[in-house]
Amino acid sequence: MDTRQAVSSALPSIDKRFRPEIEGLRAVASILVAVYHIYLGRVSGGVDVFFVVAGFLITTTLYTMLTREGRISYSGFFSRLATRLLPHALTVLAVVFAASLVLLPPARRLAAWDEITASALYGENWALIAKATDYLAQGEGSSPVQHFWAMSIQGQFYAIWAVVFALVLFASRHLAISTYRLLVWSLGTLFVVSLAFSIYYTAVDQPVAYFHTGTRVWEFALGGLVALVVRRALVGRGGTVAVWTGLAIVVSSGLLLPVSTSFPGYVALVPALGAVLVIVGSGGYGRYGADRFLSHPAMVWLGGVSYGIYLWHWPLLVFSLALMGVDRVHPIWGVVIIAAAIGLSALTARFVERPVWRRLKDKRVGSAGRLLLGGATILVLVLGIQGWSYLAVAVPNASTDTVTSQGARSFVSENGRTSLEEPVVPDLVAVPLDNPAMYDDGCHQDIEDPAVVECVYGAADSERTVVLVGGSHSAHWLPALETIAEDHPIRIVSMTKSSCPWSTPGVENGYRDDSCGEWNREATRRIAEMEPELVVTTATRSIGADEVVPPGYVDRWSEFTELSPGTPIVALRDNPRMSADFLDCLGSADDFTTQCGRDRGDLRQESIPNIDDVILPDSVFVADLTDYFCRSDYCPAVAGNVVIYRDPAHLTATYSRTLAGPLLDQLKLVGFAADET
Repeated sequence: MDTRQAVSSALPSIDKRFRPEIEGLRAVASILVAVYHIYLGRVSGGVDVFFVVAGFLITTTLYTMLTREGRISYSGFFSRLATRLLPHALTVLAVVFAASLVLLPPARRLAAWDEITASALYGENWALIAKATDYLAQGEGSSPVQHFWAMSIQGQFYAIWAVVFALVLFASRHLAISTYRLLVWSLGTLFVVSLAFSIYYTAVDQPVAYFHTGTRVWEFALGGLVALVVRRALVGRGGTVAVWTGLAIVVSSGLLLPVSTSFPGYVALVPALGAVLVIVGSGGYGRYGADRFLSHPAMVWLGGVSYGIYLWHWPLLVFSLALMGVDRVHPIWGVVIIAAAIGLSALTARFVERPVWRRLKDKRVGSAGRLLLGGATILVLVLGIQGWSYLAVAVPNASTDTVTSQGARSFVSENGRTSLEEPVVPDLVAVPLDNPAMYDDGCHQDIEDPAVVECVYGAADSERTVVLVGGSHSAHWLPALETIAEDHPIRIVSMTKSSCPWSTPGVENGYRDDSCGEWNREATRRIAEMEPELVVTTATRSIGADEVVPPGYVDRWSEFTELSPGTPIVALRDNPRMSADFLDCLGSADDFTTQCGRDRGDLRQESIPNIDDVILPDSVFVADLTDYFCRSDYCPAVAGNVVIYRDPAHLTATYSRTLAGPLLDQLKLVGFAADET
């Protein structure tokens, strides 16, 4: 008896039969996900059911390979997965890309295309984690492929399980340990470690934990343990109670639990255990058992297309919302979306999945060939989308850097106007990317890192130094300073960090975390050592019309004045804020002078409310450029055919450049000598 036969003969058997009620459970989970997304705007726990079921089925598949052959054909395993999963997924991604060209507002397209790329590469969950920690991306709306995070984790799970089985098989052969026992212990360890990590990380950073692979592995491990340990289903009354109880838990978890804020920690055990109860209690098919309902041919058919239902329902919802310009679809339209998702799933299975499988089978394409074909298809889709993205930005914005549109000058020019007959700059597709240079240069520090990064712009060899310091609302003034430096010999040193104004600690001062304090202290010391000609920073924090000079700002200015007496500080009043959907509005507006902006009275009082209540150091000059953002009654989103904001709170680099003249006038008021080059 060879090694493979020895391994297979030593393994205890598990239940390998087809379980129609599990298909029914998948159908319930997919419909739950769609219903909760469409009608309740929250998660249902259905994805957790999918993960448990996936763990159960894949563990059963891999273990069955071991018992039959004493080994696992990984090329065969992954090629079958690719043939089953990729045709439908890539079809959805291709359709979403095409639809985004027409149905998505221009400013949301680049982000959506990047997420389509991440989804095709099974990395959407990590792309969403990056957005959750990326200050610039936090204002983006939901993309039509955001739901691919779950498919990405599932794809990563298949790879993890292949490694686990390979390591277990290797260890059992070389250490003379029972393969079955080692496998159970391995999945049990994964379950405990991943669940503990999930509970911890959910408490620390729930938005990131929700999409993290490590916080979800325990759900797959739970399904795998059920496959290995539960040799036979419960029968009789016990099975009936278990299935009904499990089904009730699965259906109600999203309603009864705070799933949107507490998943996937210990709370996710509830729907996961509900799925386990359905699995272990099914099979008796008693007269009153829920497994009779779940194994009905209609439910089995629906379970067979549940993968496609999940893939199709979300883009249908997102595109419907974008097309209708609403936050919630009408209940009847919600039924249409679900029916369309079911229909599209069935059609894709009929005309894409099955023909692909038959063609590959008829042509006797081997496992390696199927994998290569799947990889090549992904590569073509990814390269096509990224190439289109590049052209979408490069072509309409080729002349943005030399724009002659009036921008800020339109507020004071008799001929100042915004015309729909002329293009706006930057092009709406590229507006979210129109950032100051320090972002691409790696000079703008992220939220967590306390290290101070200095970068030099303008006339690098000039003896005259201007320091730009603070958070992102300081950073977006860099293009204006760079434009000033084109005609005046100044050396601009930037020290900026997201969510970290130049201030002393305190939530009321805009601090995001403790790293901001360390960064502030070091930045202040370095600026004092430079002895610059002047320092530029922000003067206020504003949310709507609520605007103040935070006490921490004044404290930091006073501290700096003691270290560097006489160095002028130009503190710029914060810019007005737009509504969250203003970029979407710009994509369909027919009058930029009256649409997509906000009433001035909702954003600004005539003067900073507490300016008379704070004692400013003599070296601090508060500059107010509100009149270059707002008319007497209205604050537009576009001025002189230049888009003012790249997101609701930050300026585009293009508009910032048009503010060079007004900013220079303010600098002159503190004695800045604007000598011509």
